[in-house]
Amino acid sequence: MLNICKTRGINTEIICVDTWLGSNDTLWLDPNYRGALRLKNGYPSIFRQFVYNMIKTEMIDSVYPLPMTSTAAYYLLKRFEIQAELIYIDAGHEHDEVYTDLSLYYNLLRPGGVMVCDDYSAGWPGVVSAINQFVAEKKLPMTGFQAKSAFVKPVQGNCSKPRVPGCKIQLILRQGEPYPARPNSRGDDLKPSLRAFCRRSPQWSRR
Repeated sequence: MLNICKTRGINTEIICVDTWLGSNDTLWLDPNYRGALRLKNGYPSIFRQFVYNMIKTEMIDSVYPLPMTSTAAYYLLKRFEIQAELIYIDAGHEHDEVYTDLSLYYNLLRPGGVMVCDDYSAGWPGVVSAINQFVAEKKLPMTGFQAKSAFVKPVQGNCSKPRVPGCKIQLILRQGEPYPARPNSRGDDLKPSLRAFCRRSPQWSRR
């Protein structure tokens, strides 16, 4: 995602919300996927790989991790009055989980901003039903593409088809790792207090 922004000349900052523990039962029960958890003494170590990727690809200045549940992160981001131009949701896959994420994070999406949801396909009926319910209740036009769905938060009541905005802040709710890419220069929209909060952990030092 950062690479796409770079090629388009867009300065952006990404807040990555993830427990890094595996968000659905498939990762834990299917032996073909369980290895992705990188279990050590029974506990996932995906976050260590995430940190390594951030350092190796020099993404540290543009990606801010929040290692917590999506619900807990929502209330933290709300406290910091964060508003995002783009929110990408790929967290829990059950109906209630997806609907809760949509309902909460829609409040953090700026008018005119885009919300993209992953796994909008027959293989994930809970994802499909939750998204369909949400857009129907909000009366939002939705676009589907490559097992994803997207919609725009109306500006003063006007709905439009999704398009990629000139993003300064993006929120990602994921169960995995963001795509490695070299960042563009830092934008100015991320609250300094949140930036300081995300930087307290020593593993984000350049040393």
